Amino acid sequence: MTRRTHQTTKRRSPSSLTKALVLLAIGSAVLSACADSPATTTATTSAGASGSAAPATLSVSDTGTFKGLVTSSDVITPTVDGNKVTINLGGQSVTVDKDKKLKVGFFVNGAQSLFFQTAFAWAKAQADAYGYDIEEVDGAYDTAKQSDQIETAINTKKYDAIIIIPVDGIASCDALTKQAPAAGIIVVDYFNPICGKTSDPVQNWSVPGILGAVGGGTSVPVGQAFAEKVFAATPKGKGMSLSIGEAICTCAAIFAAGLDGAQKAYPDVNLTRLDATTVDASGGQVVTEQYLKDNPDANFIIALSDDTGAGAVEAIKAAGLTGKVKVYMAGGTQLILDGMKAGTVDGTYPYYMGNAAQSAVVMLHEAVAGNPVPTVIANDGAPLASYAEQVDPFFTYVTPEIVTSGEYVANTAQNAQAR
Repeated sequence: MTRRTHQTTKRRSPSSLTKALVLLAIGSAVLSACADSPATTTATTSAGASGSAAPATLSVSDTGTFKGLVTSSDVITPTVDGNKVTINLGGQSVTVDKDKKLKVGFFVNGAQSLFFQTAFAWAKAQADAYGYDIEEVDGAYDTAKQSDQIETAINTKKYDAIIIIPVDGIASCDALTKQAPAAGIIVVDYFNPICGKTSDPVQNWSVPGILGAVGGGTSVPVGQAFAEKVFAATPKGKGMSLSIGEAICTCAAIFAAGLDGAQKAYPDVNLTRLDATTVDASGGQVVTEQYLKDNPDANFIIALSDDTGAGAVEAIKAAGLTGKVKVYMAGGTQLILDGMKAGTVDGTYPYYMGNAAQSAVVMLHEAVAGNPVPTVIANDGAPLASYAEQVDPFFTYVTPEIVTSGEYVANTAQNAQAR
């Protein structure tokens, strides 16, 4: 099988987000998207045709195990020989017993965060359904620690498969894409694009050496779509973007890139870009208080983090501007939904952290069963909502009305389930 180079898919016009995943004890919405070293990136084609240069595309699968999910046109098709399955990972092959009950290492940035508690709960629910043994491996927001964990897992062959969001994709790229498959370990990446793919659309996240990637919520096209939605409400308005600083989290660079694209589409929006003083509610509150003093005619706040965004809400309340200054937050977490129900948050888009982890386990299961597997599952591995855009980048915008209707429910550890 050959690999095919992906190309960036152009989004439609207006109207139509390291060190680590920032201490997601802050509220579970902020994700690190690692700034990784460049790599030659392509995806295995299902037809195995040599020399194809056609770009990968995304569409909603209408049949099979991945029905309802947004998947890439590029797939990996394992070879079955008796009770053995060989999976070609773009020049490297891993052979396993067919339908093997896998032992899976689920590598997270910080196990204390609600984000990863939710992700692991959903991964475990799916693994339990398959009879897999899955173990959480906590990187503790420490690049060196996670690098040691990855190295140990590879050297000891403790796991048959690794599902990972890297603390630092630069440090882990070679280990995940070369050393792991050489040791017979299958790797699935989730949420963070690795090996130089930070600025790419999700369909370009698969790299040689791994089975595939699940994500999209932290991609530039989705971040831009979110910002455009906010700007469209006041195309000549004034507002503040509340980020957390690129030195803390590369997700901030992705957020900034999305804002860049949106500002080109809405050049009359007067946007002030500020970072929270700390990555918690108080840090967001301090910055917003000062901004509102300087800009009493502001129309909106757009926040990268739900927790810093919650601080912005408090500042707006204290200034007596609730309802006048709209607040938008990335992530679609329960904290944000509670704000919508209270009338203090006006819009969001989801991170389906549970669905992403769940779909990564499904990818592994299908591969060891000898079935074709898409190299990318977009929309963070969640089924596409009826109110989402039905074309790339499949942006999902959640309004207070959608929350009230019950159409959107945030992933939580408590509602973890198997597909």
